[in-house]
Amino acid sequence: MSEVITYQCELNDGIHARPAGHIERLCNSFLADVRWKNIRTGLEGSAKSALSIVATDTLLNDSCEITLSGEDERAAASRLAALLKKLPAFETAKEAEPAMQTGYLPRSLRETHLKFIQGTRISAGVAIAKPVLVQSLTFAEMLARNPATSPPLMHMRKSSSLRG
Repeated sequence: MSEVITYQCELNDGIHARPAGHIERLCNSFLADVRWKNIRTGLEGSAKSALSIVATDTLLNDSCEITLSGEDERAAASRLAALLKKLPAFETAKEAEPAMQTGYLPRSLRETHLKFIQGTRISAGVAIAKPVLVQSLTFAEMLARNPATSPPLMHMRKSSSLRG
């Protein structure tokens, strides 16, 4: 005989790598074979493999049928049912990222009066560095410091320096 657990996914992001890893680690401690079937998709896999669980495409509110068969199936079913109840507590709350100033560009780019479309980043990223104060220049100042005034003059200077 086998034990069957009916599970309705309460995870906002469904069963992804992190919860599947918790399930896999627990199921690999059982002697019983554990099969995970998503009723919505009809996809089935071994609960002893995180990739196999993720491949069932279990999303929020999907019903799943988990079948345990083997010598420790009864004890395994109660331990797995307890873990499934705890899964929502393992979810990490996503912190709302502060809104970025719309249309912000560094001063050097603002001075070009470019038209641009601002995107939204996925992550703020990480940076560890010693702060450095940099003197700013306008494009007019940069052009004034440029040794060449035109591309033909630059080419002529380059050619003459190569000839020796």
